[in-house]
Amino acid sequence: MLRRRATVLMMSGPRHDPDRKHLFVLLTNPCLIENSVLMVVISSRRPNYDPSCELNVGDHEFVRHPSFVEYAHGRIQLVAGLERGLRDGTLHEKAEFAAAIFQRICAGLVASPFTAKRLITYYQNQLKAMLRQNGPQGGV
Repeated sequence: MLRRRATVLMMSGPRHDPDRKHLFVLLTNPCLIENSVLMVVISSRRPNYDPSCELNVGDHEFVRHPSFVEYAHGRIQLVAGLERGLRDGTLHEKAEFAAAIFQRICAGLVASPFTAKRLITYYQNQLKAMLRQNGPQGGV
């Protein structure tokens, strides 16, 4: 189900390398107006990586190497495209992150100097909408 904390395995390499995939995490529920979600990608650590949110082996079933959240490649994605990919098998839904790890990922979005301002604004607007809809006990 495409909602906050969901993860999707997506092809991320060039067309000649269809086996290269990255795990993306949905940081928002679908936006009611645009039917879109905010997603960030998990990447293996490399020199000069963004340390705003580091992940370790065991933080998720797909994290097999020391990793980080690559906020610089965050995106707002239409839900229709994700649903189509799940139906046709080009995308694969994986397990959600544990709540505590997900909170670290969300905190890193705002803390990272590599996050585009429009993504922070989108995220904050979606959190406000969730609070209005669910009240303060709504699990933000």
